[in-house]
Amino acid sequence: MIKSFTTIFFLFCFVGCQSDQPKINKRISNPGVNQSQSITNPTRARSPLKDWQKPEIAKKFLDQNGIYTNQYKNRLGHEYVSFSSYQDIGSATPLPNNIAYYLKGDSATVKTLKLVLNVNQPNDAQTAHSVMLNHSQTLYQEVFAQELPSTLKEAITKGKQNQLEIEGCVVTLNREDWTTGKGYSLELMIE
Repeated sequence: MIKSFTTIFFLFCFVGCQSDQPKINKRISNPGVNQSQSITNPTRARSPLKDWQKPEIAKKFLDQNGIYTNQYKNRLGHEYVSFSSYQDIGSATPLPNNIAYYLKGDSATVKTLKLVLNVNQPNDAQTAHSVMLNHSQTLYQEVFAQELPSTLKEAITKGKQNQLEIEGCVVTLNREDWTTGKGYSLELMIE
């Protein structure tokens, strides 16, 4: 009796402790992935930081257009920011159209570039849109090393919203009409 109980006990332990699934410990043979990792413990490789995401580079994108930003630093408690002064477009009074450049992110990485046009004088919107187009072309060229797509050129010229994806980034042109009915803003964002 004890002998058969011992035999049953060993069979139970031997069979019961084995997994129904075979263990797989294959090596991953993908280029650029750590070859010592097993398929049971995959890890994601981080995507490298793009040049436009480096604060010291992104701050200078519009220098050639006369738009200079201040120091990239923690201004909001949780977010790092750098921005230019608003540049007047024309000389209308009491408030001319104007444009500014912003960067937002964390201590080491810019996550958003934003060009903001305030159209305070809708009668002179065409000139303001032309300035926005010029700065947008420079910014886009600096970030993506290519010309601004015609769809975005047209959207900026007409003051219409638009969005596209390129190289893993989203480029958005937003328009906000002010509740006063006296103007609007256009924002070109690269994220």
